[in-house]
Amino acid sequence: MKDKSWIRNQKYVFLGYPGTRKGYWLYDVQKPKVVKLNVTKFVLWLRVILKDLA
Repeated sequence: MKDKSWIRNQKYVFLGYPGTRKGYWLYDVQKPKVVKLNVTKFVLWLRVILKDLA
């Protein structure tokens, strides 16, 4: 099983939702590419960021 702590060290830019599937399209800043992730911790982090912007 993959260790989930790796997500904390990654830098992503939120691009949107994939439409017909679960997950999120993100731009990986460290490796210039677009990835699809389905990570709950990302959602919690995103909610905190959006709450701070409000």
